[in-house]
Amino acid sequence: MRYLVLALAFVSLAFAAPTAKVVSVVGGVHKEKKDQWVPLRVSVKVFEKDMIKTEIESNADIKLQDGSIIRIPESAKVELTNLKGGEGGPQSVITVKEGMISFNVEKQKPGEKFFLKTGTAVVSIRGTEGVVSAYPFFTGLKSGKIEVNDGSAETHTVDAGETLFARKNEGKASFVKLKLKNSGKSEFASHIRKIAANEKMSIKEFIKALNDADRQFEKEELKIKIKGNQEKGVYKTIETPADDLEKMGQGYLEKGILYGIGIGEATDEIASRTQSMGEARTQIAQTLQTQILRYKEQYVKNMADSAQRIWEEKVNAYTEKELSGASDIKNVQLFNKKSGRFRTYSLLILNPRVVQKAIQAALSDIGQDDSSVESHFEQPIEEYKKIIEQR
Repeated sequence: MRYLVLALAFVSLAFAAPTAKVVSVVGGVHKEKKDQWVPLRVSVKVFEKDMIKTEIESNADIKLQDGSIIRIPESAKVELTNLKGGEGGPQSVITVKEGMISFNVEKQKPGEKFFLKTGTAVVSIRGTEGVVSAYPFFTGLKSGKIEVNDGSAETHTVDAGETLFARKNEGKASFVKLKLKNSGKSEFASHIRKIAANEKMSIKEFIKALNDADRQFEKEELKIKIKGNQEKGVYKTIETPADDLEKMGQGYLEKGILYGIGIGEATDEIASRTQSMGEARTQIAQTLQTQILRYKEQYVKNMADSAQRIWEEKVNAYTEKELSGASDIKNVQLFNKKSGRFRTYSLLILNPRVVQKAIQAALSDIGQDDSSVESHFEQPIEEYKKIIEQR
């Protein structure tokens, strides 16, 4: 019997779903789940085939099991197509559907492979740091070496300090490789995407525009270099309003208070704010879905499946009615004179008493009671009161 248990344990490990871990989140970052987008939080596990997207002024860092880090910047959509140990065997495949990503991939062991895919090309990585943009396609390296294949017989090698761009030539993709000082830097990649997307430029104009952008970016970085710091490449962190609100929100979450961050943009100031607050409420509702699963484990895990489903539906119904009353804690509004548009960042929190009452009411509806609910929410409710009083 002991050997049978051990054998079953090994079988279980062998077929365990390969995972990655969310190690950093700023702003609106979501994972697709059953045709819905649910918010991602720090320390949450993501799995093979998961699709992740980021909103404006948002980003996420995903750590794979081999220690490699994938950073998904704003306005991107990425699929974890294969993770080592899954369907692809000893290889990881990350597909960039929209936008771009930066990567810091650990050196691959013999027999292991790491690929970044876009609609244009497949990038084979052995262990290096850089960026890949889906459209316009380009890839740049800070260190190491990669190989790029567009489906033809030709393979393009990119070394540290180089960036490879895809250009259309008579309907076919051709490639231009340039030595740029800022190759592989995520901020620089974002800076040059408009240039890379301009198909009207001649190759000569294209190369000149990129070299000019490279020099200009170098000057801008030098302006913000930390004064007196002799370590090369150390710069100040420039935070966005979303960064500040995310830090505040994480602080509330640690106290048991659910929060949501929304970003709205419109030509009208009120419309921008209304949009951002609506998005924040949606994020609270999505976070609540994850939280309810935890509460289910705590309060109704020993009940029949039918009772658990009824309880979950009741909690959702009760809390949904109260989401419009989520407390508006902080708004940051910016105005772009050039575009004439307002952008608003909003942080909202949900009164823990709403969740407490929903859990108790749902338990009552299925003929159950649990005195621990009251004590569980006692501290979060007190913390919420303090926040509202200080607002």
